[in-house]
Amino acid sequence: MQQSVDIAGAAWRAASAANQAAHADTAIHASQIRECPRALHYRAQGTPHSDTIPVGLNLKSHWGSALHEFYLPYLAEQFRRQPDVEDVQIEPELTVEHEGRAVLVAHPDLVVFFTDGTALVWELKTTGKPGVDAALAGEPKTAHLDQCRIGVALVEDKYGTPARGYVIYYLDRAEPERHWAMVDRSWTDTEVSTANALIAYAMTVATDATAAPRWFGRHEADAAAPFSPCMQCPWQTRCLLKKPDRRVSEEAAGELVVAGAGAGVAVKEAEERLVEFLKLKADVKDAKRAKARLTDLVSALDLEPGTYRAHGVEHTLVWREGYLRTDEEACARMLTDLGKTVPKKPVSGHFQFK
Repeated sequence: MQQSVDIAGAAWRAASAANQAAHADTAIHASQIRECPRALHYRAQGTPHSDTIPVGLNLKSHWGSALHEFYLPYLAEQFRRQPDVEDVQIEPELTVEHEGRAVLVAHPDLVVFFTDGTALVWELKTTGKPGVDAALAGEPKTAHLDQCRIGVALVEDKYGTPARGYVIYYLDRAEPERHWAMVDRSWTDTEVSTANALIAYAMTVATDATAAPRWFGRHEADAAAPFSPCMQCPWQTRCLLKKPDRRVSEEAAGELVVAGAGAGVAVKEAEERLVEFLKLKADVKDAKRAKARLTDLVSALDLEPGTYRAHGVEHTLVWREGYLRTDEEACARMLTDLGKTVPKKPVSGHFQFK
């Protein structure tokens, strides 16, 4: 019995490794456009991995890949039978090149060419019921929309064919016969403008590290995105420039300061994002209901008061006493680090950005 289990597990890991290898080229894929900018930059530059990430059992990926391979030929054949369809291409490779190499690549599931000289991009997505419900409510994932936008723009560029727009067909992995949703977008001026901005963003991120900030938590542009996959990133040590005696380098710390340098809700959101990151790193065991003060985060990161520079902008980290009570132990530790006397009674105070 155990031998069979081991063999089955090894087969799944081999399949997962093959799936990773299929996406190991240096081009940024359209489906990745909403991922961590710094990881996209490292990928585009062909930067060697600094960390070895064990291959997991990516069942969702295998499910989607298998369904695509099985279903797309049948879908293409049905399109070809329509009297107004001239041709259908399955997963054509569409690229944007820079200095002789592909920097951005898209593989739309289907590109349908019509007899009136127009084209349509068609994508199949497998998801859970919440994803289907969101699509039915008119709120599909931003990453899926952007993937299609890039694909349509590159279809027009490669084939010189004006586009009608794009369609996304969602299937529920658990109950594909009962749960489905269709997103149908026309190729409007707004869609064109968005696609051009995404392509320009990909080119900039791929070639300029200063335009590719670290992620540190949720993706700001898509509230539905999961927490940062830093712990599964093969460049995490290089990105954070970690050293044996320091969790995060000053450069990375500077971007943390920038992340929290907003005002009002922006600061609160930054605190929550950063505390989730620290919890993953086991630097913060109790996040106080996931709303720890920035003070506690600064302490956990071993930051010093002073000026931090990130992306050409300077932010000063200072200590304010007398209000906004925070964790006593953290306050005592920071007061000691600042060379101040720790009062016998509970202290209050906080770090602030200027």
